[in-house]
Amino acid sequence: MDSLTQADPPDRFYRRHLPHWQPAAAMIFLTWRLYGSLPSDALARLEAERRELNRQPERPDETPRDRALRHSKGLFALEDKMLAQEAAGPKWLADAAIARLMADALFHHHGHLYTLLAFVVMPNHVHALLVPLGRPPAAGSDTAGPSSPFALPRITQSLKGYVAREANRLLGRTGLPFWQQESYDHWVRNEAEVRRVVTYIESDPIRHDLAGIPEEWRWSSAWERAYSRLRDEDGGLG
Repeated sequence: MDSLTQADPPDRFYRRHLPHWQPAAAMIFLTWRLYGSLPSDALARLEAERRELNRQPERPDETPRDRALRHSKGLFALEDKMLAQEAAGPKWLADAAIARLMADALFHHHGHLYTLLAFVVMPNHVHALLVPLGRPPAAGSDTAGPSSPFALPRITQSLKGYVAREANRLLGRTGLPFWQQESYDHWVRNEAEVRRVVTYIESDPIRHDLAGIPEEWRWSSAWERAYSRLRDEDGGLG
């Protein structure tokens, strides 16, 4: 990944329940899950972990933003572990038609909102690694320099909103939430971390005993890279 220069557009930092940091020109590891995919005791454990992290003393030379983002990563790791262990809760993404909706939505925005590098659609959650793309210049604009990349909320709303509507229609559900509202995101800092994240994403079906090798899981970049839409020449990782 190229280092940032003075010409790069500025970073974004925003928070809802969790902090979110979108550095300019960065690769982003995103995770979102189905609504109700974790039971109340798991959510209580997450909240207890959040409080414990907030009680910990500040580290030397750590900014408040860095501290918040470190806490977010810790909570993500705990939530992902609990999702892997959770037997109850909705598994709507195990339905092939709904999993296909999600995979197709990811590819629909590939090359427009972002470059898709890796993904996996699991029965109760989704992982994706992508690079947000810059907005095209407005008609008649003579602005020079790189454009600001699409914001993560725009990307996640485009993906989650469409799939929620269509999946609820297939399931015969009306006026009910499909996704947990907030997503987790992490800035991937260098190529070595990119490789680790791709391996983590594509190995998720193996951790869940759903596949023996990554390429066996139909709703993943490993399968797409081997058999279909995510080839090296199209920007995927080989």
